[in-house]
Formats: sequence, structure tokens, C-alpha cells
Amino acid sequence: MAQVKNILGTFYQPDLVLIDPQTLKTLSQRDLVEGYGEVVKAGALVGGDFWSLILQINSPATILQEAAKLIHFALDFKVQVTSQDEREGGQRQLLNFGHTIGHGVESLANGDLRHREAVSLGLIAISTIFADQDESNEVLEKLRDRLEVVGLPVTSPLLADDGLMDKIKNDKKNRHGYLNVVCLTAIGQPQIEKISLADLADKINRAAI
Repeated sequence: MAQVKNILGTFYQPDLVLIDPQTLKTLSQRDLVEGYGEVVKAGALVGGDFWSLILQINSPATILQEAAKLIHFALDFKVQVTSQDEREGGQRQLLNFGHTIGHGVESLANGDLRHREAVSLGLIAISTIFADQDESNEVLEKLRDRLEVVGLPVTSPLLADDGLMDKIKNDKKNRHGYLNVVCLTAIGQPQIEKISLADLADKINRAAI
């Protein structure tokens, strides 16, 4: 079972959630920026005022300055999604944006990549794959800009690794050779696409990420 990711999931609701934005000041810059990668993902899915705030974040320092607002937006979104779809049968799948390929890359990295660093790569990879229309190309460039500006990775040789698809095949979302993947037609306009593993492998190869 070594070097696998996202093959088992359970559902438990917490009795209490405690959030103290001040603890972010105790993190290393890498840990702070890594966590912010998940916020960029959520902001891209929601759009609107959330994305407008993301556009104001241009450094790790501004992440700290706007931490309370960022947490508020991200929590509102996640609570809304999970309260409507607790067990990932529908809209909750949106939270997997960037994660299918990201989990594969994270497994290949053998600990050299943090989870949300791998998700950052996954966001760019899946957006590149679906960037066949002007609107999707715009999404790709906007995501790339927001991730790069704080130092999150947007490219890696692991995306071209021959073992990537083997890792993706082990994902718990694999259903008889098909995956539901999340992409954006525009910021704030996500959609879920059903794609075969064979087609995904072909798109990854042709995208030359």
C-alpha cells in the first residue's frame, strides 16, 4: 500500500470546529503558501467576491493580512457544498477540482511535494487539458497567475512521468475505468466531466503540460 493516495474515504461529522487565524503566523512560509493553494481552488470554483479577494493576494504577506476574510469565504463555500451533499454523490465532487491528477503527482513525489502543492499542479494540469476554447484558456492563465504569484508550483516533470496514470487508476473515484473530473468553463462556473482513464491518459500526453 506504499505510495498510494485517496483509495479509501470515510465520513464523520465533527462535534466542534475551532479556527484561530493567528496560528497562521506560526507557520513556515512554505506551509502557509501550501495551505493557500486550497483557497485558490475554492475561489476559482465560487468566483464573485471570493475571486476578487484572491486577485488582491500577491504575496505570502497578503495571505496573512487577508486571512480572516479568506477563511470566511472558504468555509462558507465548503459548508454550503457539504451540507447539500454529505457523501460526494453530486455537487461535493466539485471539491475534487485539481485533486485527481494532484493525488497522482503527490504519490509519485515520494514526500517531496506537499498535498496542496500537488493540487496546484493538478489545477493547472486539468485546466490545460480542457483549455480548448478561449474561455478555458482564460481560466488557465488566471489560475496560473494566482498560483505562481505566491510561489506555488505550476509545472513539474512528474506530470509527464510514465507512472502517473497508474497512480490515478488507484483513485477511489475510479468507477470501472471512468472518472468524474472537475473543470471550469470560466471562473465561478465549474462543471463535472465524465472521462475514461484511456481518454484522460491521451489528453495528458497531448497537453504536454
